[in-house]
Amino acid sequence: MKISSWQLLLILFLSRLFTTITFFSLDSFSAAILLPFCISVFVEAVLFIPAILLYRKYPDENLLISAFKTAKPFGTVLTVIYGVFLSFLVFKTLRFFLYFFSSAFGDLIPIVLVGVLLLIAAAFIAHLGIQAAARSASVVFAFFVAMLVIVLFATAPDFEAENYYTVPLSTSSLWQGISDGVSRSDEVVVLVLIMPYLRDKICKAVYGFSGAKLIVIEGIITCCMLLLGGYMSASPFSFFTMCKYANTAFIERLDAVYLFVWTCMGAIKLSLYSIALKPLYENVVTDKSKLLCLSCLPFIIGGIPALIFSCKSQMIIPFLDIHVTFYAILLLGFLLPLVVYFLRRCKREKN
Repeated sequence: MKISSWQLLLILFLSRLFTTITFFSLDSFSAAILLPFCISVFVEAVLFIPAILLYRKYPDENLLISAFKTAKPFGTVLTVIYGVFLSFLVFKTLRFFLYFFSSAFGDLIPIVLVGVLLLIAAAFIAHLGIQAAARSASVVFAFFVAMLVIVLFATAPDFEAENYYTVPLSTSSLWQGISDGVSRSDEVVVLVLIMPYLRDKICKAVYGFSGAKLIVIEGIITCCMLLLGGYMSASPFSFFTMCKYANTAFIERLDAVYLFVWTCMGAIKLSLYSIALKPLYENVVTDKSKLLCLSCLPFIIGGIPALIFSCKSQMIIPFLDIHVTFYAILLLGFLLPLVVYFLRRCKREKN
């Protein structure tokens, strides 16, 4: 099963959009965050280079398959490392969604039940494969664009230039903003694992994704500032607050639409963490029942602890969610793929 570069672009875009807007609660908002975010996008563009090199040289292999062809013990070690990290990303993503849900819709439905249903939906998409995820992403993207247009149309008359404010940007806050942005870019790691599913130009997908993300997210942040002003610092989820503020003649509660779109985005994003390991599984496992069990492992290892954390008051772990993730993405998304690329080239030339 293969997908086009446009489909990959949409999958990556929705994945990052979900993460960024869900993480709004951790940010101190002002125009000052726009510059660190912009720089982090250019840093991510550099981090994508090893994936592009691997794809151009070995389009039918992902990082783990290339590692196994270099040396079996090396491939085994990397499989364990990437499997653990993908399980951690399930743990992190599910916790943030449940944190958002409990903050915005705490009395609507039991939080653990929401997490279980989201994991089941993600596991079903992962079972269907990358094409199902791509088709789902196309539909969800259309819903998101429609929601965004409605929100902007309903709130634009209340935008005020006076609400756009700045704060001094120090070197430490600039670095913190860049590291925060990169720590949310787990797509860098996912890409090196799902490359065998791509059937055409990878650069168009990767850098189209970077450009779309930069324009849309900075546009959303700017619109939130123009509408909410200083209230953004007190609002746990600024874009959600903006959706609640918007009223139209035919949709009175846009927060319900927001919940639907964000839940679908979350299911697609979570499914990627299982789909990312399937190219390797399909090369070493032929039994379908075993393949299904292996595909569910990230949801079990990462999902159950996330459901346990949803019952606690402290659902966010800044040290793990930002600092550890930042260095893990640098290692697993850039350094190790670069090492595998050069080792694979040396092995091939030696043969």
